[in-house]
Amino acid sequence: MGAYIVVLITVFALIWALVEPTGIIPAQFDSLPSFLEYRFFYHICLSLLITPHVVLFLVLQRNKTSKCEYYGIEILSPDNGGPVYRGREFTISGSFKKRPPSKSMKLFTIARDKQIWPLRNTLSFDDDRKRWQVQVPVRDTAGLLTIMIAIMGEAGHALCDYFDEIYNRFDGTKSLGIKNLTPDIWECGRIVVEVKEVGGQGAAQQLTGVS
Repeated sequence: MGAYIVVLITVFALIWALVEPTGIIPAQFDSLPSFLEYRFFYHICLSLLITPHVVLFLVLQRNKTSKCEYYGIEILSPDNGGPVYRGREFTISGSFKKRPPSKSMKLFTIARDKQIWPLRNTLSFDDDRKRWQVQVPVRDTAGLLTIMIAIMGEAGHALCDYFDEIYNRFDGTKSLGIKNLTPDIWECGRIVVEVKEVGGQGAAQQLTGVS
């Protein structure tokens, strides 16, 4: 509540500073109830409309930071910019301070066309060493591939479950990724690897994305 009041006062001051010099809002309105005659009232209305959106944005940003910092999730290997080979799997591993709830941690690959692919392989955890790892199949064509580690909320789970269902059911969708993630998928880190071909083996496969 205190944060809301601070943001409300700040938004009101900004609106007053930006709108007042323009003269858009008349000094007084005729034939209106007394409290509607003064522009001060309209500045308050604008502030009340804008403040909830600002507060929501700040809360989402705080949750994003606090969740990643709380669990202490990091990517340790492979090295950023390192090579991986099409048609093969490679291991991506990292560390955590506190183990996240079951299935709330997920890897996503981001293709060069900005489509996003939830990694379907299951992460494994070593609680003694505070380490996690997962095998990542490489099906993208040669070039750079971005991999992101994230913590998900309920909406994020629902999105990924729906993606898996559609992916399994319809062959024609297997070249399509996700364009926009839900707000409760909080990125905790990312790396970029370089996909390389292995002889002529990769050229025979025309799959896109990472399942």
